[in-house]
Amino acid sequence: MVRKADPAGVEEAMRIFSDRHGRRWQAAVGKQSYGVRLLLFTPMRGSGVHQVLLDSRNSLDANAELAELSEAQLCDQLARAVPWD
Repeated sequence: MVRKADPAGVEEAMRIFSDRHGRRWQAAVGKQSYGVRLLLFTPMRGSGVHQVLLDSRNSLDANAELAELSEAQLCDQLARAVPWD
């Protein structure tokens, strides 16, 4: 897992994992309007960002949620994700 601090000093988690087909992905927390947190999936090769909503109410909780997900759970979230518009 990679961690970096955002401008507010909140640590942001980033995960790299392989899906069930062996494709490598990066998962990170994103934020939409009204404080909605998303899990963003970006392929390590190619293009096509995907997103899925998180239940977390703030960045700290969202990053903790991402850090606690197993690879199987990340694959499940990716399967539910929709393309970024």
